[in-house]
Amino acid sequence: MVTLTTNEQVQKIILYATLLLSLASCKPPENNLQQELQETINTYNGLLADGYRRMDMNHLIQVATPQRARAAYHHMSSLGEGGVKMNSTQLTSDCSQAKQTSPDKAETICKEQWKYQYQAIENNNSTPPISIKYTVRYTLAKKKNKWLVANLAILYSDRNSDADQLSFLKRPANIPIGSAPANGELSPIIDHQTQQPNQQH
Repeated sequence: MVTLTTNEQVQKIILYATLLLSLASCKPPENNLQQELQETINTYNGLLADGYRRMDMNHLIQVATPQRARAAYHHMSSLGEGGVKMNSTQLTSDCSQAKQTSPDKAETICKEQWKYQYQAIENNNSTPPISIKYTVRYTLAKKKNKWLVANLAILYSDRNSDADQLSFLKRPANIPIGSAPANGELSPIIDHQTQQPNQQH
């Protein structure tokens, strides 16, 4: 039987711990990936709701790709063109099934519940609040070691349409008016109470 000295035992423990750390760093544990994606999505949805409320999507670029931020800007702008803005609150969010499909891309499925209502910009009249449940697949891209929301697809919704809530729109909400932000950069939307933004024909 071979007896190891104290120094040899310590060296063996250090070598074993180093090996475990090396193996662990090869691929992030799934639960760590899920937590990272959930945190990014929660931040994204918080900034999204705030952007709709303030009619300014500039801050969304912190946690979204330029293309995703531009899409949100277009929808917000189209609502503003119709004379309304959206006030929304995310009530619950539970994400699962996180998977990293490539070194710089990941997906996860989230079950969310939101409460929202539309508010007329001119007189602040609001529609009754609506609660809606979604199942959403988020695609995230990794840029400079940071996850960004790149795309999303609604897999399920317990409401088919909110057209009844938008009957007072001056312009259909699915027809964005105005120029897109240049080079992926967002710029503040003009106050619709005083001046309409430049339109692109």
